[in-house]
Amino acid sequence: MPIADTHIHSMFSPDADRTEHNSIEAICKAAISKGIRYITITDHYDVDDVEGINSDINGIETAILVAREQFAKENLHLFFGLELAHANQYPEEEKKIREGHSFDFLFGSLHKITEKKDFFTMKYDQISDAELKSMFENYLAELLTLANFFDFDSLAHCAYPLRYFVKHKRETVIRLPDYYDAYAEIFKALIANGKSLELNTSGREQFAKEICIFFRA
Repeated sequence: MPIADTHIHSMFSPDADRTEHNSIEAICKAAISKGIRYITITDHYDVDDVEGINSDINGIETAILVAREQFAKENLHLFFGLELAHANQYPEEEKKIREGHSFDFLFGSLHKITEKKDFFTMKYDQISDAELKSMFENYLAELLTLANFFDFDSLAHCAYPLRYFVKHKRETVIRLPDYYDAYAEIFKALIANGKSLELNTSGREQFAKEICIFFRA
């Protein structure tokens, strides 16, 4: 079975390593050396750009076209993608971005809930347990909206807030079994709309949480 990686952030993504070691050419060479035959560059693009981590879409596309030609004989399949975040909060902007480029693959993702900051940047020492729990429940509600009404190929990191709850030692606020039914509704919506679910392995805690949700929901 061919090995694939569809969640790769290159030097065009401001949240990633922005040196030549993380250029699309370097990523292609690394994939070939590891025997990975299918890769998709899915750099970040937050529709609202509140956190300022938007990628240069035109630059990515140009670099991918060059790399495709450069590695055409290496049996590497290189795809043009994007991690498009917060589509449910800014639907008109999302539509313009999605329809303005010939993407091969799109992640739908959610890094923040409406009118709040990215879970990555929150001041957890200033947030009560009750507020944190409420935000997680709103996050799941917005994921369901995203799964039901927006056009993308795969839902990214469905337990995104939990990685930061763990990092800031607030994970006990959430009892995951209480939310298996909510996750089941999200998964049903993905299936009904022909979308896939990413199992994110970027960190041990994240992977453990998502694999638990996947098999229990």
